[in-house]
Parts: sequence; structure tokens; C-alpha cells
Amino acid sequence: MTLRLAGSTSGYTEIDAPAVAGSNTLVLPTGNGSSGQVLTTNGSGVLSFAQGGRILQVVQTDYQSETSLTSTTYTEITGLATSISLASSSNKVLFCGNLQVGHHASTGAVFRIKRDSTVLSRDPFKWFYVANNDGGGTVSWMFLDTPAVSSPTYKVEWKSDVASYTVYLNRTHVNTTNEKGASQIILMEVAA
Repeated sequence: MTLRLAGSTSGYTEIDAPAVAGSNTLVLPTGNGSSGQVLTTNGSGVLSFAQGGRILQVVQTDYQSETSLTSTTYTEITGLATSISLASSSNKVLFCGNLQVGHHASTGAVFRIKRDSTVLSRDPFKWFYVANNDGGGTVSWMFLDTPAVSSPTYKVEWKSDVASYTVYLNRTHVNTTNEKGASQIILMEVAA
């Protein structure tokens, strides 16, 4: 059966059920919703308006300081921590990290993400050494988080993979003028 809604002067809009359909009832929302919202269902036929998975805000921290670490214990990269105030604690956060890393020979840098005091990355991210004294490169990754808090702070911790060998951030081991970089954290609030 087709439901036809006629225009006030001409034309029409039809709503048609599938040729073979079960018995379904859809309950329409009571209001009109807001601009940009989409119609969603609770899985039981009750429809409502909601924001449709869009990016609500972007927060970025740039970190240009050159630093080094020899420890094999995780240490926070101070100055790179980034906070975001969410419009709703049910929204998600897309974490994007981009780190410029250097090393001394025969070692690598190991990284992990934390939200406040909670470690998020199930496995650490590793940047491995290459066979010379002046290795350098970029570590980049993304992580979609459901923080369930209104103002989370995201941090990156790092350590050397091998005791007594040095890893570097925003520079290479030799550290000449042309071998310097910058690291970033970008947080995007994603509507639930």
C-alpha cells in the first residue's frame, strides 16, 4: 500500500512499503528537530532527531621544543598534552598524533597514548632504529576514543627501547639546522 501526500497546488510525495514486508510501526518524533540533524531509530521503531556523526570542533597543539630521553620508563612529553571540552560527554574524540623522532644508533622510540590517567593504546607504537647514527622519521597514528567525560586531556608518553641509548623528539641525533621538526596532537570531537 502506498501513502500519497498531495502538494497544495500540484505534485505529490509517496511513502511506499516494501513489496514483502513484516509488520512494522514507526513512531515519528514530536518536534521538527534542528538544522543539520538526521532522523535516527532506537531499533524498536521510535524515531528521533540527532546530530549525525559530524566533527563539532578541532583542537590542535604544536610542539616544537627539541628534547631527548634515555630512560626505558614511560615519560610524558610535557608541552604536548591537549585538552578538549566536549559539547556532550556521549560524543567521541578522534585523536591524531604526528611526532618527529630521531635516535642514536641501535635503539628505537616507543610511544603510548593516555587519556587523563588511562592508557588507551592496547599495544605501544614503536619507531624502530635504522643502521646508522642519524636516523629520523615520523610517527603518526589515529585513535577513536569514547571518553565518557566532558573535558578529557590526551597525552603521549615515550621511552627508549634500549637502556642507555638516546631517542629524540623534533630533531635527529646529529641535529643540524636542516634536521629539526615539529610534533602535533589534533583532537576532533565527533558527534555521537
